[in-house]
Amino acid sequence: MTRRHEKPQLSLCMIVKNEEKDLPLCLQSVRGLVDEIIVVDTGSKDRTPEVARELGAKVYPFKWTNDFAAARNESIRHATADYILWLDADDVIPEEERERFLEWKKNLPERPTAYKLILESPKEGGDFLNEFCYQLRVFPRLPGVRFIRRIHES
Repeated sequence: MTRRHEKPQLSLCMIVKNEEKDLPLCLQSVRGLVDEIIVVDTGSKDRTPEVARELGAKVYPFKWTNDFAAARNESIRHATADYILWLDADDVIPEEERERFLEWKKNLPERPTAYKLILESPKEGGDFLNEFCYQLRVFPRLPGVRFIRRIHES
């Protein structure tokens, strides 16, 4: 973790496959919130890796093993910041949540803590749902804090 006088750093960690259409909106929604973007590509056939790099991400290939937790943990392995934010390519952080999140980040307590984000999720056809959901998506990067389960990882 950071020293007391330093601002905590935040790594966005993502796993993607064939997300060239959704990725730009997701990454635009975190602009100014994160200090690094880590994208683990599990075998895209489209321009996802190039799009991610164009938007400032460090991209790492990963052979898909039918295990979401393994892929997410691979993204964490490449992270260097104090905290991990994990998103899917179709997640978007609404503008109102950005302000609340920045305030939380600015006033982090000394002890490690987690954060529930408000996210917008798209429905079929690319429109966004009018409903927002709170999800635990930020946690400290500490040894032993990892994802488990091959599907519905937590």
